[in-house]
Amino acid sequence: MESNILMTKLNKINFAVSIDTLLDNLKADSGGDRDVNFLKFLIDNNLLLHEEVILKKTITDFSESYFKKKYTKSNSESTRHYLCRALIQEEFKLLGINTSNWVEAGNINILRSNSNYDIAAEDLSFIADVGLTPARNFFRGLTDLRVKFYLVTNYFDDYMDDIIFEVFKRGDDNRFIDAVRDYEEGYKLYTTISEENLMNL
Repeated sequence: MESNILMTKLNKINFAVSIDTLLDNLKADSGGDRDVNFLKFLIDNNLLLHEEVILKKTITDFSESYFKKKYTKSNSESTRHYLCRALIQEEFKLLGINTSNWVEAGNINILRSNSNYDIAAEDLSFIADVGLTPARNFFRGLTDLRVKFYLVTNYFDDYMDDIIFEVFKRGDDNRFIDAVRDYEEGYKLYTTISEENLMNL
């Protein structure tokens, strides 16, 4: 499993920032405060476990020309995002891990809506995002039990020796899935009631 290879190469460190600061830095509320609050609920109740790790960078040529032959830049992707994303994929490749980008992940039967991930292992055992990330991405992909880990990192610069990842995983598969399913069912109920109230105005 490719996630097993990756986890042996990551070194755990003490948290540099709080979860609130992390979510603020990543603009996690871009998808709405409701998802942010639910994400915090999952973390507070150990349904979603979180640790901070580093991956040592081995690539020193941090330029678009270095990566463009191997990795396609999307039309909507900023140069900064592209460089960070491509460098991570190349570092993973050097570890023997094959990845794809712009991958949908998550169980549509548990949580509706789409979540597109910047990077995914070929066997889908881990998924990853770079930079600004809505809160729903933190938990939707993990509704697919093939996904063992979700990694997210902020943008980084060429002078930095390490890539810092926040790693999330399910605390307990069944309890996590039940919590997300209840969250989705609660949303459906709220939406139905709201629509009925509007019709009665």
